[in-house]
Amino acid sequence: MKKSIASAAALLMLALGTWAQTEDSASYTQKWEHNIYVASGVMFDSWDGRLETGFTAKVGYGISRRLAARWSLMPGVDYRVEGANLFLNAKDGADDDIFQYIDVPIAVRFHADGNLVLGLAPVLSFCIDRGTWYIDADPSDPLNGRSKIKMFNVGLQPSIVYQWKRMNLGLEANIGLLDVKETHGLWPYDGKRRFSNIMARLGVRF
Repeated sequence: MKKSIASAAALLMLALGTWAQTEDSASYTQKWEHNIYVASGVMFDSWDGRLETGFTAKVGYGISRRLAARWSLMPGVDYRVEGANLFLNAKDGADDDIFQYIDVPIAVRFHADGNLVLGLAPVLSFCIDRGTWYIDADPSDPLNGRSKIKMFNVGLQPSIVYQWKRMNLGLEANIGLLDVKETHGLWPYDGKRRFSNIMARLGVRF
């Protein structure tokens, strides 16, 4: 895990170093750009060797700073909701595992041409609704009422966006890097749980 985070940091440093060494400061106009966007798609819940799918959606804001002719940096903040099992034919009483997050992506973006933008961002995620356990078979189980997942997660977000006029349309993914399971030491479970997703994104910039 430490290697994954270190690799992401190295990519960011390499990107920033590249534009600093190769771009002529006179070849671009420095400016700020505001971005508002919505996105939705499929989330993947990998848990102890099982993979479940669900729905995810978010709304967010990012502010982009042009660093060079082809490079920009865009930090942002998103509100995201996702739920596992929503695509399954769950029986009565099944748990939908719905969670809510505040995400903070910090994207390094490469402007391939006048319209196409490639991005890579580390994402810090803070879970504001972690769900709670309820064991139907044993209402007195000590897990009942306790949170299901951890409050903090880190992800890696690649993206590809097509921009025209003031609009943009693209695809992005969020690859969860940390184990988010929360058993409170009460459940003999040694497997790892990771969340990832892929979403279509529509935005406006000004």
